[in-house]
Amino acid sequence: MIPMNCSALENFIPKNSLIFIEKWLIPYSFIIKIKRERKQKLGDYRKPKPNEPHIITVNHNLSRELCFLTLTHEIAHLIAFENNKTKRILPHGIEWKSTFSLMILESISCYPNEMQQELTRFAKNPKASFYADKRVALLFLKSENPNLTTLDDIAYNECFMLKNRPFIKVKKQKLRYLCKEISTGKMYLISPVVAIEKCIL
Repeated sequence: MIPMNCSALENFIPKNSLIFIEKWLIPYSFIIKIKRERKQKLGDYRKPKPNEPHIITVNHNLSRELCFLTLTHEIAHLIAFENNKTKRILPHGIEWKSTFSLMILESISCYPNEMQQELTRFAKNPKASFYADKRVALLFLKSENPNLTTLDDIAYNECFMLKNRPFIKVKKQKLRYLCKEISTGKMYLISPVVAIEKCIL
């Protein structure tokens, strides 16, 4: 179990946020692990087996604010589980949403002023995935890299590079962009918050 005065977490989260993690977790037996980067997720939560602790993991390479939001997300799973042991709940159902929402609002002062308004909006109906809310995703991504270029920043029929492969932005399709890979002609749906590089055909 991570001790309540563990200084290791302070290397990954805003300096005024540890008090909230301590408050949220103090009743429970838990382990927090800092993991290497995982492309498919920022963190995760595993409910405990009998007589074992809750396990929360978070990627090591996140900004302090994004690491704290990810920890808040995963701790909300733990608390929702503990508060509803007698019934089955959905992982990102109403119990988790209401818990996560209250936790974001309680700890909103831990985020820079320019993030607080957007996170307050997000807390009204938090999404299961960080990337599912485009405005919040871009808020964090562009705070880390102000020069970040995304598909929203280029015109239709303009060329861009993604993972060293050239594409053309074709059209918007629901929440993603339909793009054509130049070398194969194949069409792909690409998230508007993915980092890209402009290129010239």
